[in-house]
Amino acid sequence: MYDELISLETAKLAKEKGFDIPVLDCINENEEIGDKEDFVLFNYNQFLSEKWSTQNLYSCPSQSLLQRWLREKHELFVFVNYRSFGVEECNGWYYHIGKSPNHYSYEKFKTYEEAMKAGLTEGLKQIP
Repeated sequence: MYDELISLETAKLAKEKGFDIPVLDCINENEEIGDKEDFVLFNYNQFLSEKWSTQNLYSCPSQSLLQRWLREKHELFVFVNYRSFGVEECNGWYYHIGKSPNHYSYEKFKTYEEAMKAGLTEGLKQIP
C-alpha cells in the first residue's frame, strides 16, 4: 500500500496554480518519476541534454498532500465516495468539490484513485 502520486498533467496544473510545497518526488515530461537529485545526476551524465533538463521537472506530491493543500490554501474540498444507484451500470466512484456543494462528477470511475485524480484536476482548474 502506498500513496498515489499525481500525474504529469496534474503536476503542471498544480505548479501553475502555485503549489510550492517541497516534496521528494519529481516528474519529467516523459512521465518518469524520481527524486530531483536522481534527475540532476542523470542530467550531468547526459551532458545536460534538453530532454532531462531540470526546467522540465515538476513537483510530484501524493494525491493526499495536494488534496490537503487545496483544502488549507484555497478552502477547496475535494472528496470521493462510492455511489450505488441500484442500477449496476451507474454504480461507481464519483468525486465532489466542496466550494460548490452541488458540484460533483457525472462520470463514474472504476477506482477511488482515478476519481480523486479527476477531482484534484478539476479542483485546480477552479483556482483563479
